[in-house]
Amino acid sequence: MFIACLLITFALRRLLNLPRWYPKLVALWRLARSDHPGRYAGGSLTTGRVTPAGQVIVGIYRTDRPYGSGGGLAFLVRDVNYKKITLPSRDSDLAMQGISITWKKGVINIFNLYHPPNQGHLPAEIFDCSDKNTIFLGDLNAKHQSCGCSTNNDRGNDLLNADDDGALIFLNSGLPTHTLFSYGTSEALHITLVSPELHPHCDWDILSSFGSDHLPILINVQINRKTVTSHKKFWTTMDNLEQEWHSFKQVIFHASKQFIPRGNFKHMKSYFQHRDSGLRTLILKRNALHRKFTLTGDREDKVELNKLNAREAWTGLYNQPQNMPCNTVLTSDGKAAPDDKTAANVLGKFYKGVGNLKFNQNDVILKNRSKRMFHNCRTSSSGNHIFINKFTLRELNFALRAMDLCKSPGPDDIHGFMIGYLGPHSMQKLLDIFNFSWKIGRLPRYWKRAIIIPILKPEKDTSTYASYRPIALISFVCKLMERLVLARLNIHLNINGLLLSEQYGYRKGHGAVDQILYFCQRIRDSQNKKTHQPHSCSPIGYVQGI
Repeated sequence: MFIACLLITFALRRLLNLPRWYPKLVALWRLARSDHPGRYAGGSLTTGRVTPAGQVIVGIYRTDRPYGSGGGLAFLVRDVNYKKITLPSRDSDLAMQGISITWKKGVINIFNLYHPPNQGHLPAEIFDCSDKNTIFLGDLNAKHQSCGCSTNNDRGNDLLNADDDGALIFLNSGLPTHTLFSYGTSEALHITLVSPELHPHCDWDILSSFGSDHLPILINVQINRKTVTSHKKFWTTMDNLEQEWHSFKQVIFHASKQFIPRGNFKHMKSYFQHRDSGLRTLILKRNALHRKFTLTGDREDKVELNKLNAREAWTGLYNQPQNMPCNTVLTSDGKAAPDDKTAANVLGKFYKGVGNLKFNQNDVILKNRSKRMFHNCRTSSSGNHIFINKFTLRELNFALRAMDLCKSPGPDDIHGFMIGYLGPHSMQKLLDIFNFSWKIGRLPRYWKRAIIIPILKPEKDTSTYASYRPIALISFVCKLMERLVLARLNIHLNINGLLLSEQYGYRKGHGAVDQILYFCQRIRDSQNKKTHQPHSCSPIGYVQGI
């Protein structure tokens, strides 16, 4: 498990009214959304919640100070689930908040602290929350020479005593974390204390300044997790695969924006159908026929008018269901879904229930046995060159020619034409990603996602969730990878004769109609020869024909 804590202390006053603070805010949010600084940011806030342009989705847990000039503490949490820690109220000047992160081996508690610069001692109950796997970080304005300060104060002595007792251990390296520009001095005011269990797994580093007199501090916590796999570098290879795919996708999007017309042309005149010369003639003729039919009521004028008014469109509208009690699905309490998100949740819950299979005792035994066989196949080599050799450009081009480039893209927004018109270098890069995935036996997580579109079945009730057929839009690149693997599997099955000759369904060059004709012909041959020979018919091919 890897945890990264980014400690940032900043004071932003009247942020929206002071343009000089905006570069600092932009730098702060760049740190919060970059992959290097990490997952958590704790800081001293003096303004309300501000969302600048280009923000990322983070969880914000803020605790305001009820005294002084306002402000408070805040956690900016990303890519992990957390829960706030309820702390008892106190009368001291100490501001404190905490969150807990649950992981496989327990809970890690992180506390964000701030104490104003006065001569008081630290509250006695400050470390009552200390437990296994605990991190205290923040600006306590505590000074001690052992931490890199030029002088000592009472709070610095209190922290040093806590370190001597063995309850908590300093991570500070002695480098200064705060610069007083008016006097040209530097102090180490920001402290990081961890429990003894976490200390061997922690690293402490200072990052570059983003304009504030307080430097951001990066705390890394690396906890090894044992996995039952023969791949010692499994997570490293998975990260490399994700990075390769992410880089390739960004290159595709960048090239698409450069060379695919966006449709925003300068000096383009707006087009109205009524301005078309050919259509304008028909409109004038339609208006004349309508006036004539209104005055005379001639049937021939009515027939001609119906032709001009696109009778087919009216017929289609007339044949639609004329009584639709509800245009969306109903929730469990019988009410109409108020928005698309609620309707999607109702449909998702229904599809999840339908997709969950019920297993009896024998099925559970078979399922566990299949899992063990699958694991053994993944962790050991079969020696068959079909499953070892890398995919070639010839195989990739052959699979790409069999794909329909006009299909809708999946969640990654990569259209089939983007892949179909790749150059030699990009095609080789895509092939390298496929071979990397084939080697480690894993797929990028984004390839496993899909966009589910519910399609209403003909003449079905719109309010019933069972009336919708789910259509999944998956990644085009994932479908291309599936076609490569399928070609290898078909070669292996056909060479070794692992498919029954009677199976016609799901086989290239075979169809359910062929199976039915074969079965009928054998019946006639038996009748003509007066012999009775047993024959089998694959139910797979028959079901497919239905």
